[in-house]
Amino acid sequence: MGTYTSSRCGHCGSTWQFMESGRNSKFGSPIVKCVTCKGLNKTNSKLYRDMNLFSRVLFWFRQAETWGLINGLLPLVGGVYGLVKALEAESALGGIFATLFILFGSYNLYGLTKLMDKIKETEDLFDKNGGFLWSNEQHEFMY
Repeated sequence: MGTYTSSRCGHCGSTWQFMESGRNSKFGSPIVKCVTCKGLNKTNSKLYRDMNLFSRVLFWFRQAETWGLINGLLPLVGGVYGLVKALEAESALGGIFATLFILFGSYNLYGLTKLMDKIKETEDLFDKNGGFLWSNEQHEFMY
């Protein structure tokens, strides 16, 4: 079941995100600065470097569950199976759909391997800004 989140500034009420597909982890900036009023907002999020071991394990489990299993391995395995069946039946259309599933699954598994780079990029931006992310930057890096 999908989770949808909305967020807004606690000072001016400016909406940053409205009913967008939600995150499945607490990773993020603990302080978000509103681009509209420049107010600082505390969040329940934590940077990866500030998470304890349990939170890190849970973070990776949820990422692997969503992107690795559901969006990665299942389409990849299903695509390979479909491609074998399409080749047996000599179905060009089935082969095209199976290839698309294989590409989709491979792309998502590749994205999982690049997640550590995004985490580092988020933390570097947090440090560069002086201890916060702007509201438009925060929602760029949602996981």
